[in-house]
Amino acid sequence: MPASSNWRVGWRRGRRHSFPLLINLTENWKLVAIPLLSPGSMATAPPSKPSLLLDAGILPDDPRLATEEAEILETKAAGGQFKIPDFPDFRTKVERAFETARGIDGGTNADYIDELAKEDPTLYAFAACTVDGQRMSLGDDTYEFSVQSTVKPVLYGMALERYGEAEVHRYVGREPSGVEFNKVRLSKRGVPHNPVNNAGAITTASLMCDPADGNTAFHYKRLAQTYKALGGNIFNVGFSVTVFDSERETATRNRRIALTIKETGPDKPIGFPPHVKTDTRDVERVLEFYFKACSIEQDVRALSVLAATLANGGVCPLTGEQVFSPETVKYVLTVMDTCGMYDYSGEFKNRFGQPAKSGVSGVIIVVIPGHLGFAVFSPPLDKHHNSFRGLAFCQALWDIYTFHPFDGLVPIKSKTNPFVDRIEDDGFSVYQANQAAFVGNLSLLRSLTSRGYDLTKGDYDKRSPIHLAVCGGHLDVITYLVEECGADPSTTDRWGHSPLEEATTAGFDAIVEYLSKK
Repeated sequence: MPASSNWRVGWRRGRRHSFPLLINLTENWKLVAIPLLSPGSMATAPPSKPSLLLDAGILPDDPRLATEEAEILETKAAGGQFKIPDFPDFRTKVERAFETARGIDGGTNADYIDELAKEDPTLYAFAACTVDGQRMSLGDDTYEFSVQSTVKPVLYGMALERYGEAEVHRYVGREPSGVEFNKVRLSKRGVPHNPVNNAGAITTASLMCDPADGNTAFHYKRLAQTYKALGGNIFNVGFSVTVFDSERETATRNRRIALTIKETGPDKPIGFPPHVKTDTRDVERVLEFYFKACSIEQDVRALSVLAATLANGGVCPLTGEQVFSPETVKYVLTVMDTCGMYDYSGEFKNRFGQPAKSGVSGVIIVVIPGHLGFAVFSPPLDKHHNSFRGLAFCQALWDIYTFHPFDGLVPIKSKTNPFVDRIEDDGFSVYQANQAAFVGNLSLLRSLTSRGYDLTKGDYDKRSPIHLAVCGGHLDVITYLVEECGADPSTTDRWGHSPLEEATTAGFDAIVEYLSKK
C-alpha cells in the first residue's frame, strides 16, 4: 500500500471522530497543519504565531521546535493546555517576587574559597522551567557560576544509575546529619550520613571514578555529558580553573573527611569502595574529581531545566530523553527533601515543603515534582551557608502561590495555584498521546508516561496510541508501548480492528512480524 494511503487509514479509522480537527493535506499526503483546538471545541482557532509560543513560555531555542512536536506545542499554546495556562500572569507575579527579594539585603559571600569571596555580591538571577518546557528567566540569567554543592544530587543520581540503590547505600546513609555540611563526622555505622553533605558527596564521587573506566578526565567528561543532557543539550557546561585551584588550596577539611572515610577497623568495617585503594594517591584522585565536579559552571537557565528534569521523573522536558530513571529520581528528590539545605533542611522543609539543594556559590535549585523546577542565584550567604536573597525570593514566591504541599489544608485566599494538571483531562491527554504516536514522537510519549498518563487508554472510538503508531508505521513507538507501557496488541477499536490487522492491511511487514509474536 502506498504511503499516502497510510495517512488515510489512520485518519479514517477514528481520529476524525474523536476531535474536530482542521487539516491541510499536500499532494503527497503529508500532514501540514493540525488545528489549534481544544477538545470539544467546534470553532477554528487563529493561526499559530511565534508570539503565541513566546507568550506560553516556549522559547526560540527550544529543540522541540525543529521536530514534529512543534505542531503539538502550537496546539497546546492556543488551547491553554500547558502546565501553566496563563504564563504571562505567572511571569508578572514571579517578577514581583523577584523584585521584592531584590530589596532585601543580608549575608556575606563564602570566604573560605577565594574565588567565591571575590564574586560580585550584587549578582542576582532566576530561571524556571515547567515539566512541559515552559521557561522564563530574570536578572543576570546568562551569568555562569560554579555549581558547588548542587552537583551532589547529580553525583548521587549517577551512582544510583550505575550501582543501584542497595549498593550505593552500603557506603553512604540517607539521614540528616544535624551538623554543618563540611564537618568531619560519620554516622554510627561508620559511613557518611547522606549523599548531599561533603562526606557523602566525596563517597558518591569515589563510586563514579573507578580507574577501570578511565582517568579523572574521563570521569569528569561523563559528568559534564550528564549535565548537558539534564539541561536539554542547549546550554554550555563550563569549568572554572580558578575555582578548582581554590578548592584544592583550601581543602584541608575535605582531605580529613576523605581520610576518615578511608580508614577501616573492627568498629568501622566500611570505607571507600574497593577500587579506591588505601594508597593516599587514590584518595587524592577521588578528591580531584570531587573538586572538578564542584567547579562546573552553569547559569540559572540551565539549572532550571535540570531541576525540571527531576520534576519530570528524569525525562528532560526539552528533549524527551530519559536521563535518570524514575526510581533514581525518587531517591534523589527524597534526599534533597530531607537533607538538601545543609543544617537548615528541617526549617526549609517546614516553610517550603519541596525538595531543594543549595550551593555556597549562592545558588538554590528547587523542584516541585510533577510541575516545575527553578534556580535562583545570589552570592551572599546566611549563617547556614544558603543564599540569603535566594531564600527571601522563595518566601516571596510562596506568599503568592500554593507551592507548599499542605497549603490546601489551610485555604488562603491571597494565594493561587498556577498549575492546571492537564494529565487529568482525559480528552486532551488521549489527543496528545494519539497524535504523538501517529507522528512517531517517542519523546512526548515518554514524557506523558513519566507524568502518570496511561498510554493504553483509548478515545471515544477506542483508538489508543498503539493503533495510531501502527497507522504511522512506527515500530519503535509500538515496541515502547508494548514493552514499557503494557499496551495490548490484540485490543480492538469500536469497528473491531486490532493493531495487527491494521499493520497487515497497511503492508508493514516488520510490524506484523513483531505483533504476531506478542
